[in-house]
Amino acid sequence: MIRVENLTVSKSRKKNQYILSNLSINFEDPKNVIIGPNGSGKTTLLKAILGIIKYNGEIKCYFEGKKCNFATNLDLVYRLYNDSVNNISKLYINMIGGDYNQFKNIIETFKMTRILDTKIYKLSTGETKIFGLAMAYSLNADYILIDEPTENLDPSRRELAERLIEQFVSKRYLLVTHDLKLLKKLRPNRFFIMISGKIYGGFDPSIFDRLFISREGKGNYIAEIQGGFSKYYLSLDSGDFPLSSFSSIEEILGGE
Repeated sequence: MIRVENLTVSKSRKKNQYILSNLSINFEDPKNVIIGPNGSGKTTLLKAILGIIKYNGEIKCYFEGKKCNFATNLDLVYRLYNDSVNNISKLYINMIGGDYNQFKNIIETFKMTRILDTKIYKLSTGETKIFGLAMAYSLNADYILIDEPTENLDPSRRELAERLIEQFVSKRYLLVTHDLKLLKKLRPNRFFIMISGKIYGGFDPSIFDRLFISREGKGNYIAEIQGGFSKYYLSLDSGDFPLSSFSSIEEILGGE
């Protein structure tokens, strides 16, 4: 289980302004997805769990009586120095433990073996995303922290990325995305909604097709969500718009 207590992360160089403020949440199930718009604090949460940014509060993770280790697709973790993709992958796999052949097979699945000899700082945004996914699913880890796995990928590679995540169904993960369609495909144990640094949930994915978003809190709504200057209400079986009719959280929030 990953336990986050009173997590606060300040905005860079801005006093008394926070990306996350006193956030507390437990991820008790093996497979969890957080959906939220860009800028909502999803990636910041992953970075805090990984310990690669400064924060106040407490984050604990234990699995089978020992402290968790993590793998991630966040390329920031792997940019120790400007070496080739091949050398960096071997370095981490040797240090942490993992399967180099699996790493190489994933790269080959995406038909991108050419990046193996490319310096990491010369990778395109899409290539970096694929490199990160290959690392995440090749290292030995108790939990995998995945940030926007299909962002900046063309349609064919987006589909491959989705298949890759589905392939490793036994892996424990915390995945963040703004893509509601990805949530429907993965069907995790729980999903959460994150907006403006606040988390709502976790919800059972089996009710996804029954969820509605409304501007007014009529009847028995199950969550009141603050988005920008507006409130939204999540309810079962009735409301203004079915959640499944949107492809991303940004569509729900509009211009906010």
